[in-house]
Amino acid sequence: MSSTFAAPTRLSPAAKTFVREFAPTQPSGSISPFALETAQAAEVLLEAIARSDGTRASVLQALHAIEVRDGILGTFRFDANGDKTPEAIPIYRVTGETPPRAGLADELQGAVVDRVVSIPSELIP
Repeated sequence: MSSTFAAPTRLSPAAKTFVREFAPTQPSGSISPFALETAQAAEVLLEAIARSDGTRASVLQALHAIEVRDGILGTFRFDANGDKTPEAIPIYRVTGETPPRAGLADELQGAVVDRVVSIPSELIP
């Protein structure tokens, strides 16, 4: 049985720094993979707001113009539809056991990374 989960499986240097600094502030001492996406989204949105004239249209225009280099989620930009590109989706296989030091969040314990599928930008509508 496999399921998809849109979270990075290979952490960028910026993500490793974020996890190292943020995880100890959490009650469990670990963070959800969603925290990485949320933190990156907050950074990108704040940058877009700073570049804008404050209107919603200007913020959206600034978002489309941003290219993140070596960010928490790596290097990416947004396509015309607002999708992050390039996009890679990890496929997890539920095995009932996760190897020690696999680096998977608590929510993914009992699974292993089966493979990572890169999605070509031309396939994203």
